[in-house]
Amino acid sequence: MTPDLVEVLLEKLRGDPDLTLRYLADVLEHETGVKVTPQTVKNHVDGSCFTLKQMDKEPQYMNAISNKHKHREYLVKLQEYQAMGKTIIYMDETNFNLWSTRMRGRSLRGRRAVKKIFAGGGQNMHVTSSHASVSMALYTGEFNLTDMVLVLDNAPCHCRAEQGFEETEFLDATLLRLGPCSPMLNPIENGFSTFKTAVKSFMIVAWRF
Repeated sequence: MTPDLVEVLLEKLRGDPDLTLRYLADVLEHETGVKVTPQTVKNHVDGSCFTLKQMDKEPQYMNAISNKHKHREYLVKLQEYQAMGKTIIYMDETNFNLWSTRMRGRSLRGRRAVKKIFAGGGQNMHVTSSHASVSMALYTGEFNLTDMVLVLDNAPCHCRAEQGFEETEFLDATLLRLGPCSPMLNPIENGFSTFKTAVKSFMIVAWRF
């Protein structure tokens, strides 16, 4: 295969990374008249450092220009509040299933590795958490809401959060919305990932005893 034919394959993969080797071989034959086997396609694709990996699903409008502007607006406001010495509190929630199992196991050669599992799966857990931008501190009395900034994402359960900040007791607090499709700007997401891993590791050990 010539470099031009390989480039045809790579261009297809740049546009749609989940195309199969058989499909690429058929497309190459249809567009160029060159007939090759899927294995030949694989060899040349691998040789161009296009490797097979798990795909990341990205929302259609994740990197839209309008969303990028909203991300910028959020960061500008966040830095302004930080410069004013306000306390930034990130709040979010997550759901996850407590069921956890390994995908691989050991058994005698020629026999399947079979493990009995519960038909209903595991228990679903709903977790709400909040992280602040300050270190460990002890507070006595009421918080000074004037210095508090609560950061929320655009999840459906947060759609009426503004109404809560219109109540008399919360008028002094500030609500800051994250931009759409911006989990990378919310540090609490890393906390959830660590928390889920720790809980599932504990549950695996607990179930064995």
